[in-house]
Amino acid sequence: MKNFISDVKGVVQALQKDKPEQSRRVTLVAHDWGAVVAWHVLADSWKLEESNQGYVNQGIIINIGHPAVAAANVAQPFKDYFTAHWLLQLVTKPKSTIETLRTAFEPVFSQLLKSYYIYIFQLPTPFGRSFIGIRDWFFQSLIIKGIKTATDEDAEIYKAAAAYAPADDPTPAIDHAIEYYRHGAAHEGWRFGNSEDGMIGYPVKVLWVSSIESCYIHSVL
Repeated sequence: MKNFISDVKGVVQALQKDKPEQSRRVTLVAHDWGAVVAWHVLADSWKLEESNQGYVNQGIIINIGHPAVAAANVAQPFKDYFTAHWLLQLVTKPKSTIETLRTAFEPVFSQLLKSYYIYIFQLPTPFGRSFIGIRDWFFQSLIIKGIKTATDEDAEIYKAAAAYAPADDPTPAIDHAIEYYRHGAAHEGWRFGNSEDGMIGYPVKVLWVSSIESCYIHSVL
């Protein structure tokens, strides 16, 4: 993650190098996995703000919540219900307790299922490659064909690009992509329970987009 942060910081600073510090107006806009990186970039810039070395002013994040908040939300039901009290309730009142647990954990498992692509790439590269390439790149084709404007030709081009390996580097391009995901874990570098990690004082707008035509906007300070 630190390399991703460094890359974004370098681009911003290169674009701003001829501008005076007081004129800095940088809005970082990011989506999906890029948004995971963007949360870290915003937090890093905020840490540097006290010494006037911040390099971003605000952010617009699409479809990804703050990783530390998301992790805390996932962990909370486990903290609440993995106790001796609820173990006793499970033994003495199994029916009602199971229903309570199901209600409490359903949102967690639902979100984990939706975010499976984040976790699948934490497996060693060969596993990730096998997952993507199975049945003649069926999974990749499914993703591409899920885009309304994509064609079968687009899917074939994408598969060819993912499998491409130049003569001077026999590593398939997909392996580099997998490593990008593996080494950009959503919570990397932040300690659980440490309120200083991931702190952002800049204004951030979070957009939850359900379709091209509509979206929900939340302001996060």
